[in-house]
Amino acid sequence: MTARFITHPDFESLSPLDVFHKECVKVDPPAHPFNLQNRHLLFRKRVRLDAFSHAVLRITADDYYKLYINGSFITQGPAPSYPNAYYYNEIDISRFLRIGENTVAVHVYYQGQINRVWVSGDLRACLWCELDVDGGTVAVSDTDWKCHDHTGYSELGTVGYGTAFREQYDSNAPEIGFEREAFDDSHWQAAAVYRHADYTLVKQPTEQLALYEMPPVLQKAIAGGVFLDFGREAVGYLSLTARGGQGDVVTLRFGEELNPDGSVRYQLRCGCFYEEKWILSGGCDTLKPFDCKGFRYAEILFPDTVTLEK
Repeated sequence: MTARFITHPDFESLSPLDVFHKECVKVDPPAHPFNLQNRHLLFRKRVRLDAFSHAVLRITADDYYKLYINGSFITQGPAPSYPNAYYYNEIDISRFLRIGENTVAVHVYYQGQINRVWVSGDLRACLWCELDVDGGTVAVSDTDWKCHDHTGYSELGTVGYGTAFREQYDSNAPEIGFEREAFDDSHWQAAAVYRHADYTLVKQPTEQLALYEMPPVLQKAIAGGVFLDFGREAVGYLSLTARGGQGDVVTLRFGEELNPDGSVRYQLRCGCFYEEKWILSGGCDTLKPFDCKGFRYAEILFPDTVTLEK
């Protein structure tokens, strides 16, 4: 088995753009199709295993991935790197697998902006992985994987100097729950091999990003919603569960400071406008932002028809 860099067919035949230049040399950025920016790509594969003792997954994506196995979130990465020495992660996933059929799902994000946060804007958008079980390769990234856009994510504009897209998350999207084993991907298309893959892979020298839950130190009701104070600056995102009417909109505001009236200063001094939206489906929904940001305070604003459950 040979792992291939796989992608959505929209990116299959695109030649990489040269986005590099000396720092003090002013150049015009290469033309980039707008419809290929801020793309959330989903990949799924079912893997059947017999008795086993040890399983290792080597995985990377351009720009970034979030990995799920049998419906559970596992990890995310890689650390930013350049194609001539592109980082992959090596992860022991033995405890997440079971004898019989297993579902591996990966959410790959391609931002498409040129900045100092992502190595992006170059039309390289793909996934690569190898699964070894007890020393033998049992699955690789290839055209047997299913692929689809995640239509639940749209953008509300950029922040900073194009460092991030403000997210709008729609819980009505048909791809909600794509990571679950029972999700129906029969209508998804086959992943394509990225024809212009020019990577030299290098094992990431740092540990995986650590993620943990951080409850607020203060939560109080405000007019039209809830105010949260986490006690200190943190980098992350809100995880919420709510019920409301189909199409109800929850507004999320984040900041590092408060205004004189005690509200969250979500128009930051650094030029970031940290206001995002969440559209509810009419059932019990969970907010799943993809990107993160630095903040201490948050406001969650919603109509009377919405109830926050967690």
